[in-house]
Amino acid sequence: MTNENLNNEEIIEKNEDIEIEASPKEAKKFKKQILELETEIDKKDREIKKLKEKANELEISVNSWMSKAKTNERKAKDYDSHVEIMQETKNHLQRQLKSSDENVQKRLEKLVNDFIQPIEWLESSLNAKTDNEEINKWRQGFVMILQKLKEGLENQNVKEINPKRGDEFNHHECEAVEHIETNEVKDGNVYSVASKGYKLNDKVIKYAKVKIAKNI
Repeated sequence: MTNENLNNEEIIEKNEDIEIEASPKEAKKFKKQILELETEIDKKDREIKKLKEKANELEISVNSWMSKAKTNERKAKDYDSHVEIMQETKNHLQRQLKSSDENVQKRLEKLVNDFIQPIEWLESSLNAKTDNEEINKWRQGFVMILQKLKEGLENQNVKEINPKRGDEFNHHECEAVEHIETNEVKDGNVYSVASKGYKLNDKVIKYAKVKIAKNI
């Protein structure tokens, strides 16, 4: 190794031992920068802490909302189940009520039909004319009885179907039993009533039998 190389190595070692000293002004500047940096770091730490707190609060709120949502979902299912049961119960009661109404209607129809025949017989007998005074005396009593029977039927919402001559034929309430050749009544209209019909609660239980005019 040459003397020149030895001198260079000594110079390098000496330079490494030298400490670089900053001026007071630069040192003050560095300290200020360090302080500002520490302040900024503290500020960021506080912001991060607040964000974490908000995140925790949000997580708690979300968990609470999810819990309420699950509870409401269960309640909704229970409510739907309850409504379904109530609807089924309502439908069952309506079916029973309808069946009961139909049974009542059938019993009323039978009862009314049982009354109609004797009333018609009595009415037909009273329409027969006679000169017998004794019979005419009894007639007044039977007329009153007939009137009471009819009032009883009316109270049960029973109405007569008794079209007049010249009325239009109503196939919903009447049954044509005969055609009468005549020009006194418009063709196809009612000429006369062979037997009256009856309705119970607006339902026809006996059709009126009528004779229809046939123009010639």
